[in-house]
Amino acid sequence: MNLRFLRGGFFALLFVAFVLCFGGFALAAEEDFTFTVVTDTHLIREDDGSFRPYPSCERIAADIIAERPEFVIHCGDMIQTSYSRENSDESIENMWDLFEESFYNPITRAGIDVFLAKGNHDVLRNAEPIFMEIWKGRKFGNGISGRDVCSYYSFVHKGCMFIFVDDSKLAVSGEQTEWLGKKIAEGAKCRAVFVVMHIGLKGSKKHPNDRLQGRAADILTGAPYRLTILSGHHHKFDLSDFGSARNIVIGAAGKKKDAMRLDVTVKGREVYLHSVHY
Repeated sequence: MNLRFLRGGFFALLFVAFVLCFGGFALAAEEDFTFTVVTDTHLIREDDGSFRPYPSCERIAADIIAERPEFVIHCGDMIQTSYSRENSDESIENMWDLFEESFYNPITRAGIDVFLAKGNHDVLRNAEPIFMEIWKGRKFGNGISGRDVCSYYSFVHKGCMFIFVDDSKLAVSGEQTEWLGKKIAEGAKCRAVFVVMHIGLKGSKKHPNDRLQGRAADILTGAPYRLTILSGHHHKFDLSDFGSARNIVIGAAGKKKDAMRLDVTVKGREVYLHSVHY
């Protein structure tokens, strides 16, 4: 009798420990949290051809450090390569130094992770191999395949999935599209799904044809649940619905007037947006 009681008590205690342990994990997964999104930090080009960071980007970095979101997402166009002429390798490397010194390094040194998506200016012409070399080995550096640095990757944080898509060249490869379809299917188990890309699903007056089209766009707009796309490129805030996808265009952080960042808070299964202008 006593032995049976001890066994029962042991298993009861084991059950309670199991519930407390894994219940604690479940509670943590559902915990509310806030992350910050920026895009298009770019750089100011001086008359002598040199570059400097936008003061707005430095202010945004300082505010991020003070407010301490869980992490930061950058939707691309971190630097300012030119379409009209090819930049020298030295100039591109200097641009990356300026971006890291003014924005990336201060935030990461404060213990806040920064996750990046590629922008068109980041990989234009000879800028692409330099991008690959500079960003390899970072937390997100090897992408999903290990071959293309920061091309496409994903992670789950507190029950929410973050999917980074590379649309920096106005197209998504067949391999990436297949991967995207699998990730969107997996996202049905998550309380919120965020897709991070540079150009997104919507054009603008300045770039009317710069939007994701084709099979990848069909996967996002036809998802069996509501998802949120975080994008940049067009330099002006916009929120538009495309089927299941809510496409948010974040205004540029690198602007002389009306620069912005976007704070995103997840509470339960609800997503709340708060834009901050500079």
